Amino acid sequence: MDHSGNGYCGSSGTRRRTLFSSIGRPRLPCSSSPGAPGSPAIRRRQIAPLILDGCEKRREAKGAIRRIVEITAAWSSFHFADNEYAARATVQKARELLNIIETMEAREARAREIARQEELALMETGRADLLKRESKLLLMMLDDLGRSDDSQRRGYLLQDLLNRLFLIHQIPAVQSFTRNERAEQIDGAFRLEGWHYIVEC
Repeated sequence: MDHSGNGYCGSSGTRRRTLFSSIGRPRLPCSSSPGAPGSPAIRRRQIAPLILDGCEKRREAKGAIRRIVEITAAWSSFHFADNEYAARATVQKARELLNIIETMEAREARAREIARQEELALMETGRADLLKRESKLLLMMLDDLGRSDDSQRRGYLLQDLLNRLFLIHQIPAVQSFTRNERAEQIDGAFRLEGWHYIVEC
């Protein structure tokens, strides 16, 4: 029952239902039970809101309502209608509604694209800021490496520096590992433009 207390089943108030109300959706009394023994036969205009309600409740039927409007807007067999003038008016309303839907979809698509571009720009700005900060840190590490007299420490510093460099530039890299039954220590490896490189610090 709707809030007016008139004994009719109210709609959900969604935007799509508001749009379809322009075609005309007569509401059924809440007491009616389609198909029940002794109940009156349901007319075609009464079936329409039931179909729309069912489509809105089923996620897999998301595009069914739009398809119904498309079929109605393209209908031209007016000689089959009981009332040709009413049929033509309904088709005209469907065409107007389809135009509204297409305009709204185009507007929403543009809004999504703008939002996507803004998100990409924000990500790129964040990446540029990160690259700037990490580059300063890498320069400090390189200076520290050049001042160190410990060759082993210089090797570890260079290994860490290269790992950070690969990371900020999104170059696939593998940290130190052993091979040949742990007889050989590999400081690192990376892949660039389809080539694989081994790094010895």
